[in-house]
Amino acid sequence: MAQFTYCDLFCGCGGFSIGFKEAGFIPLGGIDLDKLACESYRLNISQNVMQADITDVFGFDFLKFIGQRPDFVFASPPCEGFSDANANRIGDYWDRLYNPPGSLTIEAIDWICDLDPKIGFIIENVPAISQGPLKAYITDELQRIGYDTVYFNVIRAEKVGSGSKRPRVFISNMKFDEPWDIPIYNRFNPKKERVNADEISDANPEEQQELEPGIEDDDEDGTEHLVSALDVIADLPDPTSIHDIPDHEFAGVPEDKLKEISKLRWKNSLVKFVGSDGKMKATWIRVFPFDPAPIVMGKSTFIHPFENRQLTIREYARLQGFPDSFKFAGNYTEKRNQIGEAVSPLVSRFLARSIQDRIDGMGTRTRVLPTIISKNNNFP
Repeated sequence: MAQFTYCDLFCGCGGFSIGFKEAGFIPLGGIDLDKLACESYRLNISQNVMQADITDVFGFDFLKFIGQRPDFVFASPPCEGFSDANANRIGDYWDRLYNPPGSLTIEAIDWICDLDPKIGFIIENVPAISQGPLKAYITDELQRIGYDTVYFNVIRAEKVGSGSKRPRVFISNMKFDEPWDIPIYNRFNPKKERVNADEISDANPEEQQELEPGIEDDDEDGTEHLVSALDVIADLPDPTSIHDIPDHEFAGVPEDKLKEISKLRWKNSLVKFVGSDGKMKATWIRVFPFDPAPIVMGKSTFIHPFENRQLTIREYARLQGFPDSFKFAGNYTEKRNQIGEAVSPLVSRFLARSIQDRIDGMGTRTRVLPTIISKNNNFP
């Protein structure tokens, strides 16, 4: 099997890298501004990570840092400039893309030009990055550096096996189709040893499932075949007990919020705010156990479905698809932010396997793949 290389821009803790490293792709290095995210990347992906503001570094200097021209470039520029959850998002589309923080996407494109990957690139962001004329603006920028065909691939993490929702756009010269069913390599047998019938009965699911007025519900496609929040966290031990699960320490709630939280129903929240799209957003949410959890964001706060406490770091990590062996650097808040800012490892595994399947399907041509793929040709 041929081994291909990649580098990771805005690498964070390494969620984008996990699936590719598992599939045998070789990480050449990453770059991120967050010191603790870089430390997590070192602990799990590669020692070769540069902690720096990408706007202060030239792509050619980073190329020297990683030592060779990569086969693939992956980038996850910040989504704040485009996200509906950002109440201060710039209104004009052009200004939204060409002013900070949205302009970091343009920075990523310039770096892709400098790094000149042999096969292709993937840029991850929120679906709102393709709103209005933004899709055309970004396509023009990528065509400017030589990519005639650009795909805006929409992949929802829950559709590839995640216990939480996460719709994302993966901009690339490669086409990816969302699977009809959860891929076999992302499936698992749910365990619910710690949840008994009395707990579920006491929770009164029919009453609890009501959504508080004014809060947007993103359940659109049905969840009967998806992984639920309970599927991925139920077998974890009581965080106050003696156990050997890393990052599974009890996380309480402020004393002044405890009474309100104890009355909080499933899917309801303690804190609400208006997003840039005019719709109500929420945090401090009581997780509904029988569906995928809401989107895990950097500043998300989730309350356990049955207990009056915040989720542990390991529970957040499992909702995003991180393996229990993954190590996070920092304190509780810093670790939670790294998880919320990451690409789901289950999605990165899906992307890596999709590329690997196409490479394997090319047979002996794999040996010369980097030389036969050009910017003006589609990856098969």
